[in-house]
Amino acid sequence: MIALSAPAPDPWTEYIDSALVWEPLARVPLKAGASVLDVGSGDGRIVGGLRRQGLRAVGMELRPGPGTDVIGRAEALPFRTESFDLVLMVLVLMHVPAGQRALEEIHRVTKRGGKVLLAVGNRRSFTGLAFRERSPRFLRRKIPYDYYVSYSDRELAGALEKAGFRLRSMRSVTYIPRVIGKAPQSLLRGLIPLLGRAENSMAGLPILGKVGVRLVAVAERP
Repeated sequence: MIALSAPAPDPWTEYIDSALVWEPLARVPLKAGASVLDVGSGDGRIVGGLRRQGLRAVGMELRPGPGTDVIGRAEALPFRTESFDLVLMVLVLMHVPAGQRALEEIHRVTKRGGKVLLAVGNRRSFTGLAFRERSPRFLRRKIPYDYYVSYSDRELAGALEKAGFRLRSMRSVTYIPRVIGKAPQSLLRGLIPLLGRAENSMAGLPILGKVGVRLVAVAERP
């Protein structure tokens, strides 16, 4: 197992990256040279962090950009069957209308014994996401995408199993509201670690432990 980390442009992004990517991956056994696909690679900072750890990471996006190695769609991945030891799909599945098809494609390109790391919006979030996502105003102003659907833990587990994966772990994460991320960076540097410790305590409680803003799941292709 290798330790994973990557620089982030600001404290808020560092907090999100850590919760959704680096902390879950720290518990996933990966050998140097393992092949990784990041579906929805964005600015490439995650791909870059993976490469600095000796992994063969590929970033895929819908269009050219700083983190794009391959242009493609999640519903029709342009890769051979069983190509990757690990596939990341972080905050992407919610924007794919054919979500189940995308999971089936991820299953196809994942090697036997390989893993998938998914992060999605949590329908049971304390932010009332289940109601807000139905609002056109929410989609136009808060979420810059044409399509958005959150998942409950049961829905996400069911979708993964239907695609052929075996669920290994699922957690509700990120309780700190996005508005805090707009505070001055000097303040965030000290504030986020304090709030993060409180968040870790809440995550272990019976009810509060399920109402984080996002869900992170790790599953395996048998």
